Amino acid sequence: VQNPHGVSDYVFLTDLVDGDVFLYNPLTQQGGRIYSFGRTITDVAVDDTGNIYVSDFNNVYKYTVGTGALTTLISSSGAFNSLAIQGNTLYAASGSDSNLMSYDKDTGVNRPGFRRHGRASILAEPGGGNEQWDAVHG
Repeated sequence: VQNPHGVSDYVFLTDLVDGDVFLYNPLTQQGGRIYSFGRTITDVAVDDTGNIYVSDFNNVYKYTVGTGALTTLISSSGAFNSLAIQGNTLYAASGSDSNLMSYDKDTGVNRPGFRRHGRASILAEPGGGNEQWDAVHG
């Protein structure tokens, strides 16, 4: 790859028990810990600008790389156990109630999401063998 740039050039690694997030650049073979959340985390997602989203059992946090600010983006009584980002949407799956909800990744405002019956920890596409998806407006 010539003149690599952007988040896609990096690999994010996590220690879910200690809450550490590591950044590794395979091109330079350098990296290190970039943040420690100091608590057990259940999943991590990274947006296209490098901001890091981390879930624990009741919250989703956003770590803004440019400023170092950590904010609680979403609070819920459900246990978040899986995160994914597509465009400006953050998807969060809750294992306690089998919901997959969608949020604005910058504001945390709830958007219409999906409810999947059964194992919500699997972020899958509707029609991909998961026939029991139905739209939920939350």
